[in-house]
Amino acid sequence: MTAKEKYINDALILLSQSFNLPLHLADRLNQFINLLEVPAFHYLEYPGPAEEGYLWYVVRGVSRSVAYDKNTQNYYTLFLWKKGDVIFQADSFLFGGMRTESLQTLDDSVLLQLPTSHLKRLLDEWPSLHPLLTRLVAQYELRLVRYSYWLRSAAIHRVQLLLLHYPGIAERVPHYILADYLNLNRNTFRKLLKKLRS
Repeated sequence: MTAKEKYINDALILLSQSFNLPLHLADRLNQFINLLEVPAFHYLEYPGPAEEGYLWYVVRGVSRSVAYDKNTQNYYTLFLWKKGDVIFQADSFLFGGMRTESLQTLDDSVLLQLPTSHLKRLLDEWPSLHPLLTRLVAQYELRLVRYSYWLRSAAIHRVQLLLLHYPGIAERVPHYILADYLNLNRNTFRKLLKKLRS
């Protein structure tokens, strides 16, 4: 078994706990999926048409979704992604329109990459997979709600939640990115991190 086959099988084992998966799905995914080893701070994807996007599965590493705020004319970190996460702008794929986020690795990473053109072929072959996309849209919305909740909480609570949900991230990702994600300035983030570690 190749490394790619192992990673695909591991991901399908997790999915099979919630969904009945087609019998030969692993074989088809092995044909369509690319295994990528990517260095830190590499952009995997930029905004663009839905049909030019990808579905990603994080095997190892941390990545972030970056969005653009038209009001402030600044880019900001919208999501952090870790091992086991599926990254996909499913709403643009399902409903048309443009993908609005970039995707960047934050440390040396290993990812599975499925082009949307191949995802469409899988959905045509197995329509029973459509609920997976609905679930991805729901998970995306839930992440947005959680992130909004984080930003309304006290600064020290934001840092606590970050360390709880992403163990070891403060040793792997530059603090200015984590501070940006939590809507804190760097000095405040460092002071609170030091306080929580003492």
